[in-house]
Amino acid sequence: RKSRIKRSTTKTSRAASRKLKAAIQKNRRLLTRLGNANEQILKLQKMNCVIKAEVLEQNIASLPPRQQEAVRQWFSVCKVKPNGLRYSKSWVLDCIMMKMKSPRLYEHLRRNKILSLPSKATLKRYMSSYRTVFGFSEKVLQKLKTKATNLDSCKRHGGLLIDELKLSEHLSVKNSGIVEGFVDLGPFTTTKDKQIPSDHGMVILFVPFQGKWSQIIGCFATNGNMKGDTLAKVVTEATIPAEKSGLFVDFITTDGAAWNRKMWKIMGVQATAKSTTCKVQHPVDSDRHLFFVSDFPHLIKCLRNSLLKCGFNTPAGHVTMQHVKEAFKIDSCNVTLKAMPGITRCHLEPNGFEKMRVTYAFQLFGTRVLQALHLYQEKLCKIFGTITATQHFFSKIHHLIALMTSRHPGEALRPHSFYATELKEFLLYLNQWEKHANGKGGFISDSRATGLRVTISSTLELLAYLTEKVGYKYLMTSRISQDKLENLFGIVRQASGSNDHPTPSQFLVIANCLSFYGLVKAISHGNCEVDTLASLLEISSGDDMQPDNPDPLSLDATSSAAQTSLPAQASVSDHKQHVVSSDSRLIFHIAGYVARRC
Repeated sequence: RKSRIKRSTTKTSRAASRKLKAAIQKNRRLLTRLGNANEQILKLQKMNCVIKAEVLEQNIASLPPRQQEAVRQWFSVCKVKPNGLRYSKSWVLDCIMMKMKSPRLYEHLRRNKILSLPSKATLKRYMSSYRTVFGFSEKVLQKLKTKATNLDSCKRHGGLLIDELKLSEHLSVKNSGIVEGFVDLGPFTTTKDKQIPSDHGMVILFVPFQGKWSQIIGCFATNGNMKGDTLAKVVTEATIPAEKSGLFVDFITTDGAAWNRKMWKIMGVQATAKSTTCKVQHPVDSDRHLFFVSDFPHLIKCLRNSLLKCGFNTPAGHVTMQHVKEAFKIDSCNVTLKAMPGITRCHLEPNGFEKMRVTYAFQLFGTRVLQALHLYQEKLCKIFGTITATQHFFSKIHHLIALMTSRHPGEALRPHSFYATELKEFLLYLNQWEKHANGKGGFISDSRATGLRVTISSTLELLAYLTEKVGYKYLMTSRISQDKLENLFGIVRQASGSNDHPTPSQFLVIANCLSFYGLVKAISHGNCEVDTLASLLEISSGDDMQPDNPDPLSLDATSSAAQTSLPAQASVSDHKQHVVSSDSRLIFHIAGYVARRC
């Protein structure tokens, strides 16, 4: 008889052999299934190759245009290796806009392969080709005309918003030897301006009364600010091509800067207690008028700043911030419910940066402050005597803000309505206030008073024009402010990464991307031709001339190339982005580099 140890060993080996045999059989079955799956995949791939592209287009025809483009990109990914992907121009432009608006979300979608998105280097390479010139682009205006023909006439009425963005002074040399980064005002550039580095970028944006779309008409590289006389020419020059493109420019909106007021004066716009001129004859249509508007949020910020300094002497009495500060102090001592939640020191004692925020100015004249003044009226009257003038003034400004910032039809301005009557009454209140102050202080500055009078008068006359002649039922007053332009500036700053002040070259590229996107993007009740983007991206940058330098290390060759290329460049039209010039800082930089290398 076998020992117990031998019997257990035999049983173990038999069990192991059975398991091994079962594993081998299972492996064979899995290999068979895998082979069948591979054969099925090959069959499906062959079937997909047989299917024509028209079938795919028919199946995705019901999808929105952007979703159709995404499906096409996904199918193109399946056909090539990751390094061999080719993206369509419209898809790349969409990707650029996504990255501008949210870089972190873009990276999340790309890294997790949720969408087929190009890398940062690829986007940068594409963006370098999206470059036209400063000024007005003829091809953009031509495509805008094509797109405007598909819109209803009511949807083509709007106005031009004009403002400037701070840029970083930066001179860069391209491979062609061209120096860029100087002031460029298009056809209005003087010989003196061509030698000055640019530190501001001005944008002219068309915004309609109806619809969410907007379109960049032109952009300029300036130093500091554009002079009032030049700005008046630019306003006229921007209105004419916009009208020729099929749009109807009914108003011009600027902020309250001194050069904008000078432009008003040159154009004939003025306002006093006796008379107000808020419009001029339209440069294109003699039967229409061009209205001028000052950005209303900017006016309220200036009004708030004047109130913080010294208060106002109104017909109802003295208006001061001390009443609000004392109400805030009393409200801060409450441990239960507060009358003015959300009001902080930033509203009452803002610093330089906080004074630039429109939200703080609007909230200061909001319902919470009015509630606190009403709730603590008895306590405040014991300290200051009476606060009726402050309550009356804050209430008037609160209603004015509501009237001039309406964003939906329920709050819109309608003809012969109570809201329109309130605006007319505020104009009378301004006249009474100025007469009561009698030039002894306690009144807003002449520039701000002119801005309020012209803006409110233009709003009322625009309402009458749109409802009587165009066919509108109401006017949403937020459309005549610079909100759209400020949003665009936010995208420009965000697209530059951690640097809030892009260089002139970056500003031009980003502005062109936004301009192209505005034309290619589908508009409600309108469409766009398929070749629109391809035509836009064929715009020549005007700097294709390359210096003929056979030996880059030869000083004689470099000198001769400069002598032959610079005169040819000088004959190029002034309406040009790049200005060929020499700069001492550039020469010192190159000389230092050569000295270190040698």
